[in-house]
Amino acid sequence: MSSESELYTELFSTYSNFSIPTNATPLIVTVYLHFLYILAVAETQETIKFLAFFNYYWTDSYLQWNSTRIQNIVVEANEIWRPDVVCTSCAEVTGVLGDKRIEIGSDGKIGYGFPEVMVSRCPLSIHNFPFDTQKCSVTLQVMSYQADQVLLKPGVAFLGDEIRGTTEWDLKNVTAVWVLNSNNKTGYLEIEIVIKRNSTCYVWVLMVPTFLACNLAVVGTFLPTINTGTRFSKVLLNVCVLLTMMVLLDIAAADIPKTSYLPQLAWFIFIEMLVCFLAGVISVLMLVTHHIVTICDATSPAWLTCLICESSKSNEERKEKNGETRHKSPKEFDFSHGSI
Repeated sequence: MSSESELYTELFSTYSNFSIPTNATPLIVTVYLHFLYILAVAETQETIKFLAFFNYYWTDSYLQWNSTRIQNIVVEANEIWRPDVVCTSCAEVTGVLGDKRIEIGSDGKIGYGFPEVMVSRCPLSIHNFPFDTQKCSVTLQVMSYQADQVLLKPGVAFLGDEIRGTTEWDLKNVTAVWVLNSNNKTGYLEIEIVIKRNSTCYVWVLMVPTFLACNLAVVGTFLPTINTGTRFSKVLLNVCVLLTMMVLLDIAAADIPKTSYLPQLAWFIFIEMLVCFLAGVISVLMLVTHHIVTICDATSPAWLTCLICESSKSNEERKEKNGETRHKSPKEFDFSHGSI
């Protein structure tokens, strides 16, 4: 061919972009993933948003020529036949580029592909949240042709070097496999994206403060008391800690989908809240007992008297050894000086 324009006229004078460009079936379309960037993972909507560059390669037997001068030509993408590959698992697909051009080699080999932003459904299993690993499946399917006409096949080196996660999610692996439906007429290319959550933020922002607050409430409950005001302060401390737990639990609940089961983080905070609640109940019981014995001049419960007597006997035996023994009746015990 003397010029590219003459070659273009000869190739496309009788060419139709509506028919499969091969006499042999099926036409094999090889798929490669040039790069994949995770943009966002919405746990509550159970979707994953990513920027992907899929390359599709096939041979068009109607666009071949013998020439030593012109090795390839560039044409508009809508002028040639292309497999209408659709992401059937995606709720939204947005092209990054506008006008698309395709390069055709003299042997009829065509490479087609452009970066696209995809939003795909990704059901999450949050049993191990925030130490969870998720697997998201993205399906690509040729809509207008059956599996015996056009076959999507992942390339040998399907995954490129450019795969990136986000600050919260690490992209671990991407694999692809061709799946044939039970009717043997249709199939799809299933791409599995494996991501792992970075749990550092959840550990230091939620778990560690919750653990420290719970221990503060427990330690504060069993500190020795001087008067009823201090006892009331302990009850208020437990109430404040419980409110803090509720705030932290609300923060965690905002980042996870509403399911019929609780993740590990929710169980952790719930157990810590239960411990603080029990510490608060013990503080209230000790406050009521202290009030009955010291203010109302009532007889203390038998178990409490027994506990105090045993404690008093131990103290008296210790004082006898030191020569400081003095006798008191059980009714003379001062409950207001931290004996409880």
